[in-house]
This record gives sequence, structure tokens and C-alpha cells, in this order.
Amino acid sequence: MKERLYDVIKWGLVILIAGFIFYIIYPKYHFIESTIRGNTITGKVEKYVQKSGKWKDLNYRKISETEKLFGERTPLR
Repeated sequence: MKERLYDVIKWGLVILIAGFIFYIIYPKYHFIESTIRGNTITGKVEKYVQKSGKWKDLNYRKISETEKLFGERTPLR
């Protein structure tokens, strides 16, 4: 029984570590231009501000149901 518990804990840690490594390596950003990037996971669009040296959220919103934000999935038709 103890060995099985260790196996469950071991494989749980292996899966967590693999997920963490995948999250770090997976390309989260798609650069539309050199100063605009879109996050493929959250759909957030940001622009680089040269004066502050930081990324600023552009607050894109849906205009209609047929249009989508960057990275959002559309329903199947």
C-alpha cells in the first residue's frame, strides 16, 4: 500500500513538473507588429510604450458576436 502511494505521488509530481515546463516553453505571445503583441492563452492585446519601457493593455472588446478578440475560439457552425 505504501509503495502505491509513493507511485501516485511520484507520477503526480512528474505531471506537475511537465505541465510547468510546457507552460514556460509554449509560445504565449504572437507579435502582430514589433510593438504590438497578443497573448494566445488569454486573448489580451498589448502595446509596448517606449517612454515607460512597459507593455500597456489596449483593452480590445468584442464589437459583435461574429467578431472575436485575439486568440478566442469561435463556435462551430
